Amino acid sequence: MTFVKMFTRAEQIIALNNPLMQISIYAVMLFVLMFGSEMIIKTNATSLDVGQLSTLMTYGFPNHGFLNDVIDGICDDYFL
Repeated sequence: MTFVKMFTRAEQIIALNNPLMQISIYAVMLFVLMFGSEMIIKTNATSLDVGQLSTLMTYGFPNHGFLNDVIDGICDDYFL
């Protein structure tokens, strides 16, 4: 197998990995949001209120696009 074919195969794997990573991150965010909102409703906002959930979502997932930027930068030789 030539270097070009190996590189093309690696690029195909990375191209598939990016959407899977985004789907998994958004699934985790959805789970946290659903679990947190259920907790707010069941406890009448005594253990967790809307502001705390908003803070958790804002600072818990501060820059999920950064990982994609790093992966794209490595694949496009920005950091090499």
